[in-house]
Amino acid sequence: MAGKSHKSKNQQELFLLQIDLETMNSSIQQVTFPDPYAQTMLTDISDFTLNYQNGNITTLFSALGYSETKYRDTTSFNIYEATYTNNTWDVTRRSNTSKLSSKPQWISDQIIAWIDQSADKNTVLVSSSKNNWIEQGNKISRDDFLFASGKAFGMISFSFLTFILGIKWYLITFCLIGLIYVIRRRFIDTDPKWIYYLGIAIYAVSCYLTIDTFFTETVMNSAPSFLTFPFSNYVFTTIFGMIAYFSTYLGEKRFEWHTWMKLFYFMTIHIVLLTIYFGSYIL
Repeated sequence: MAGKSHKSKNQQELFLLQIDLETMNSSIQQVTFPDPYAQTMLTDISDFTLNYQNGNITTLFSALGYSETKYRDTTSFNIYEATYTNNTWDVTRRSNTSKLSSKPQWISDQIIAWIDQSADKNTVLVSSSKNNWIEQGNKISRDDFLFASGKAFGMISFSFLTFILGIKWYLITFCLIGLIYVIRRRFIDTDPKWIYYLGIAIYAVSCYLTIDTFFTETVMNSAPSFLTFPFSNYVFTTIFGMIAYFSTYLGEKRFEWHTWMKLFYFMTIHIVLLTIYFGSYIL
């Protein structure tokens, strides 16, 4: 197997040459490897290791493909195994780490090893299809815990930007309700319920009219598919609003809040829910 790259086109081409040693007939064909976890092809392929198993050509290689091991990046260099059967390549991902995986080698038909490269050290890792090896590998190491914690805190830190985006919803609602209290001062003492519902209506209208400033293209492309179906921005905004309303209703029954407090609690619960589910995908 050989490859060539076009620097000007930022393009890589791979070819497979097969020779029948009895007849000396040869055939050459271009090779592409589909990403088993995305609707795209693997790119930046290197470090080929060819083998012949069960009558089929099998290769190990390093490639850039889809992975969710990094924060705010959905690609990573991992090790893949491809088997050529019935004129097609069956591709399997054999590693899934956030570091640069390279130089794969077979130890046996069921076990492979490779190097995970990082700035401070290189680590030799092993992947196996043996059940007893899989059981030993199903453990969370200290490095796994630290990496997961770092990724979680990174997502939390970005999610607080949701409150900055939500400030305009607070301001619009409180300014208009405050104007009503200025014009009708007696409402401060009587605290009619319709002002609370008017505040919710003002908040809802401001949310729906400016919904694209929160559910940006970045959010819709980065968030998981179960959060980004058609009209999901309106669906989740409405559902979270219903949850916030019910939570405020329970709080009002217990603490007898004034309209200002009810509106503040309602809007805060709503924005907190948006933060939990979408905040980490804003940038």
